[in-house]
Formats: sequence, structure tokens, C-alpha cells
Amino acid sequence: MPRPSEPRWTCWSGNGWSGNGWSGWPGGRAGGLAGGWAWGRPGRYRRRCSSSATGGAGTTHLLNLLAQDERFAAPDPLAVGLPWGFLGLTSFWRSRLEAWLPPDRIIDPMPIDPTAPQEDELALALMQPLSYYHGIFFPRHLYRAFRQGVLFEGCRPEAVALWRRRMDHYLTKLQLYSGSRRLLIKNPAHTARVGELLALRPDAVFLHIHRDPYEVFSSTRRMLLTLLREFSLQSYDPRAVDALVLDLYPAMMARFDRDRALLPPGRLAEIRYDRFIADPLATLRRTYDGLGLGPFDPAQPRMERYLAGVRDYRRACHDLEDQARRAVRRQWAFAFERWDY
Repeated sequence: MPRPSEPRWTCWSGNGWSGNGWSGWPGGRAGGLAGGWAWGRPGRYRRRCSSSATGGAGTTHLLNLLAQDERFAAPDPLAVGLPWGFLGLTSFWRSRLEAWLPPDRIIDPMPIDPTAPQEDELALALMQPLSYYHGIFFPRHLYRAFRQGVLFEGCRPEAVALWRRRMDHYLTKLQLYSGSRRLLIKNPAHTARVGELLALRPDAVFLHIHRDPYEVFSSTRRMLLTLLREFSLQSYDPRAVDALVLDLYPAMMARFDRDRALLPPGRLAEIRYDRFIADPLATLRRTYDGLGLGPFDPAQPRMERYLAGVRDYRRACHDLEDQARRAVRRQWAFAFERWDY
């Protein structure tokens, strides 16, 4: 599929860092500072999506569970790894590329198969320069990559405008690929991009999941250090990761709080990780009702089968040293108070 110089489409069918990496691309973790989900319905010029979550928050488990609903469509590994060309892949090339997928994620034993739902950040990183993924490869610029790629701070206006065009272009391609199903998009960075997504898809609905701040910090730190070890092309100071995570999370949540004021009633749902884990189906039933996602009963049997299949999965335990715990408690005091942790 040729790469257009300026993508234009007249029809759109429609708390941790999380991502799934394959074939040498960074990504992968079971939760992060924030994650996002987006749903879109088809229709000429119709713009509908949804997005959000709090990192280290079990975002991957939630995405996988929501993706069991056959009315939703999430990007698959080839759609995020080949954002310019996945629509034009023949069955011959698709089957061969799928054969090269790794058996599981880089940072945990969660399996990857050709239909496994993925985040869209890798695709965005391959389509334009504003993405925190670029800081994984070049960690001497890690802080700047996160501030620019997530918060759009210190960016040229034309760079942000390009991000918007590429995001719109990618969502359009995903919907063309998915047919009449609603798009399901998850990306931790989208927690700070609610306003941007709402401008692109004005009838978006958003789901935000949060978790114990200590677990968020520990999980996010572990994820970033794993990715840096696997993919960095420069030397780096591991201590810089702690400072980055401590600084960025409050900034992201401040942006989220600013943008959530733009959402009409019924367009945002928030869930607590421990309650979701304790009773995922009841939690999602309430979420479906609150966001108007349609009847929950048709999706429940597939979700039950998925839950049965991951019943023996053991989530990683993240010990946190006293100094780090004190820093998290001090700099993320708002999160402890806001959600009563």
C-alpha cells in the first residue's frame, strides 16, 4: 500500500505504560501509568471512540477481556507493526509475517498470537515523531520523549498537527479493516490525550482504571527498565527512570482532569483495579450500562471462557524499597487521597 504524503479520508467507519512488542519493537507490560480504550461506530463523517486508564493498572487484562466482545475490534500485531501497509497485505504475506510473531510478550509470559489486541502507540511512533517509544531507543532523550510524546510539551505546532493527522488516518484505516465493528483502542498515553481524541472523534467514550499507587510505580519502573535493557541504543542511568515515573504520572493526571471536564455525562467510566479483579464480569456489566455500550449478555460467554483460560496466570509481585515508597507517597499523595488507597 503506497504511503500517502498527506492522508485524507472522506469516510470514517467507525494508572502504567503498556504495550506489546514483537519482531524487535519495544513494548509489553501488564499495566502502566495509564491506559486507554476507544470504541468507534461506522458512518460517514461519524467520529466515535473511547479511551483511558491508570498505569500499572491491569490494563492488558482489561483490554483482552473487552476484546472478547465480538462487537469490538482492536488493532492486531500487524496493524500496529505495519501501520502504513497492513491494509494491503495479501494472505500470503500476512501468514508469513504472523509466523514470525514471538510466542509471548517481552516482559511477561502473556501469549501473543495473530489476533491478540495491541496498543496503538507503536503504530503512532512509526508514523510520526511524537511518541515516548523513541525515548526507549535513545534513552539520553527519554525525559524529553515522554514530555513531548505524551504531553506535547515543547513541541512545534506543526509536529502536533502531524500527530493529529496521523492519528486520524490510523483510526480511519483500522475502521476500514474492521468493518462495522466498534473500534477498541487502549493506550496509556491517551490518558493525557483525552482532549485530542475528543477533537478527532467527538462522540468518544472513555474508560479509566486505577490501582494502588505503589503497584503502579513498581510495575511501570519494571516495564521501562525491561524495555531499555532490550531496546536502548545508548547507555542510560536506571535512576533516571524513577525520576521520570514520579514526575510524569501527576502531570498526566492533571491533563486528564483538565480534559475530562469537556466530556458530557455518560461518556466516562472509572473502575478500581482490585474490584475489577475480584469480580470482572459484574464490573464490566456496570461499565457497559454506564457508557451505553450495548447489552452485556451477548459478550459474557466469551469473556467467561477467556477468564477460565487465564485462571492460573500469576501476576508479578513488585517489591518496593522504603526510599521509593516514601517518594511515591510524597509525590503521588493526590492519588492516595483521591481513590482512598
